[in-house]
Amino acid sequence: MIRPALNEALDVYIDAVGEGSLLIEDGSINGVAVCVQGTGTSAAATAASAPTTNGVTSSTVATSAYAAGFQASASDAQVSDLRQRLQVFYAEHNPAKIETLDVFSRFWAGKEAKLNSLLREKYQVDLDGKDLLSVLTNFYSEHNPTKATDAPRIAKQYQSDEKALNRALRKSYGVDIFGETLEDLLVAFYKETNPQKVTEAGRVAELFKGKEEELNAQLRNQYGKELSDI
Repeated sequence: MIRPALNEALDVYIDAVGEGSLLIEDGSINGVAVCVQGTGTSAAATAASAPTTNGVTSSTVATSAYAAGFQASASDAQVSDLRQRLQVFYAEHNPAKIETLDVFSRFWAGKEAKLNSLLREKYQVDLDGKDLLSVLTNFYSEHNPTKATDAPRIAKQYQSDEKALNRALRKSYGVDIFGETLEDLLVAFYKETNPQKVTEAGRVAELFKGKEEELNAQLRNQYGKELSDI
């Protein structure tokens, strides 16, 4: 992950992307764009002194952030495929966002499941044409068929907060709608924050089984972030 290499302003941008609230919908980061020249760590080093302006489009901000250290982790084929799918999606749901496709698709290629979650929160439908109700119904059909009748109520309750839904599902079933377990999340978390702890992910997950909120509190205290920040 690139968070440690970025200055505070770019970190705000990455947080926004993680929440899916700004890059998807807004034209700027709280009305302020970060202008960065150069690439890689040198750009990150100069970002703090770079000029800022209001009203710059999100694609400009995204390009700056990418130049400041984003590393493509997906193949060109994956990026191209996602770009095509996003173009179809935005043509129907938000044509103004088509200008962001190049950077947006490169950032999210290989992470489509998480992207779909954010799109469902914003548009009530994802790249596969599914809403949260259909995703949740499929989940219950595999893990607890008797809960299928409750899916409409639960989907409505968590429509705008799938992170909370996933915490609840992991607590009850040990797995979320992405198919991720608490151990999976801890492995990803420790890879970024403390690689030496990766081998302890299983033990920690077992220790905090059903107590994810308590675990997040301890992680925030020690690392300044929680599982959903990764």
